[in-house]
Amino acid sequence: LIIQRMRTGILLVDAGGRVIRANESAWYLLGMQSPKERRLDKLAPALHARWKSWLLSNRSDPAPLALAQGVPASVPSFTRIGTDDHLLTIVFLEDD
Repeated sequence: LIIQRMRTGILLVDAGGRVIRANESAWYLLGMQSPKERRLDKLAPALHARWKSWLLSNRSDPAPLALAQGVPASVPSFTRIGTDDHLLTIVFLEDD
């Protein structure tokens, strides 16, 4: 409940780029798209590209991203969790 109600958007993304979980703030920042869509490349192509770049370089780009029209820009940051067999990424979407 705490994570669901946080102002920071939080996504849990698997190694294939599928969103496993998202809190209310993340859903809002992604433009309140259908909850059935789970592919990050379809939900937010710019965020997907930033995530893929981070996976390769382990460096975050601090530039804000506008993920949908009419919502505030956010600064994404990424954290790896899990094991090599089941690698996940937590994506934090902070207000610009």
